[in-house]
Amino acid sequence: MTTMSNLDWCDIKHFKPSEFNEPNKMDYHFINRLNKFRESIGKPIVIHSSYRDGDKGTHGEGIAVDMHIEGLNVLDMFLLVEKSDLFKGIGVYPNWNNPGLHIDMRRKEARWGCWTPTDSRKKNIYVPLDSAFWKRFVEEKMK
Repeated sequence: MTTMSNLDWCDIKHFKPSEFNEPNKMDYHFINRLNKFRESIGKPIVIHSSYRDGDKGTHGEGIAVDMHIEGLNVLDMFLLVEKSDLFKGIGVYPNWNNPGLHIDMRRKEARWGCWTPTDSRKKNIYVPLDSAFWKRFVEEKMK
């Protein structure tokens, strides 16, 4: 992994280091892909979370962000990320305060959805990103 240096951030057009937790621990290739994706969609991306110290997953490797694209619902966000072919991991989180996605550069492709229970004592429910997930998404939007 090659991490971002202060000089590397000068080449990033659409993001500032201040948008990331510990920006110099983010992977150089991941940030460049994220910047390329932002350029291709022509819409602002809001970063919710990035590098997490102590995280044993992709956030701890500096190759993931949780984010949303301004003005889009999670289905449209998912379709744009999927079409870009830039990220191997895509998680859909329709129940965040600002519904959005987790995207990452893991080695093997993974797709999942997450439902946040209304009872805050219960844990998130992770499910395959299949037609049942999208059906539930549509039904909740219709309420």
